Amino acid sequence: MQNVNVELVAGDLVFPGLGFEGRKIARLSTRSPLVPTCNKNYKPCPRMLNIALTWMFAPKRNTSFSLFGETGTGKTEFWTYICDKLNWPMVIVSVSESLKPESVKSGLVMRNGNTHHELSAAAQAAEMGAMLVLDEMDKGSLDFLAALHPLMEYKGLPLEKQGRVITPHPLFRLVATCQTNGCGDLTGRYQSTSSLDEAVRRRFMWLESKYPAPEVEYEILLAEAPKIKSKVLRMMARFAEHCRNALDADDSSEHRVFSALSTRIMVDWVRMQSLMKDFSIAEVFDIVFLNACELEDKQTFTLLAELAFGEQWLQPAF
Repeated sequence: MQNVNVELVAGDLVFPGLGFEGRKIARLSTRSPLVPTCNKNYKPCPRMLNIALTWMFAPKRNTSFSLFGETGTGKTEFWTYICDKLNWPMVIVSVSESLKPESVKSGLVMRNGNTHHELSAAAQAAEMGAMLVLDEMDKGSLDFLAALHPLMEYKGLPLEKQGRVITPHPLFRLVATCQTNGCGDLTGRYQSTSSLDEAVRRRFMWLESKYPAPEVEYEILLAEAPKIKSKVLRMMARFAEHCRNALDADDSSEHRVFSALSTRIMVDWVRMQSLMKDFSIAEVFDIVFLNACELEDKQTFTLLAELAFGEQWLQPAF
């Protein structure tokens, strides 16, 4: 991808309805096999999109970009959406504490009975000019993330075993998703995450990814399940808002929960509701979400649902 063709396109054609009217957006004129396809019903936050694009197209970068927030807010989908719209190749590395520092550069592979060193996904992304997504970066070990420091700053990545240095392509971008802001989990919901050291945190910009407003979530649910009654979908979106308020409530609140009712779960709910037409709203919600909650949360979610839905809660959605 060293030679790429870039075209300037009207902003409202690339990002319709998101406030880009009258602006020109640069995108790649051809799509490679590494360009992802976004969920057609995904709706990005216009403010987040504007901030991310400003960073992506800045004349210079010496820091990377991380989205953090509760599970199911669409952090990975956000980067997928941008790459899809801009024809930008994307490489995702699912980060875990088992990843070793040496895996940042290359690994041994067997081909035709012979062992070869093959560039890692991170190194390939830097060399070809793709967006490298460190998915759930706050699950990574300190050693693994330290090995990524050069790429986080867009500096050369030395490959000692090959005797060369990878100079990041001008179109290379390094982004991350995290459940936390790098300072560790303070909620008890994301116990597999760890606190990132200062050297990693200060190599990133940090932007919080939040759940959509009820009206936006209603539009998402309507696009996923257009046959469910409109008033029921609005009840669902409002119920989700009440549940998230309860998630953020302090210990003195009458309604406090510890399980996150994400947009991803809401989409699963309406999809299953559409397939299980004879089941009540409550029955499908139990299967999709409630059965995996702690007893205290179950009681609070049920109370919030009864307040939001009334008699409709125990009836089908059609």
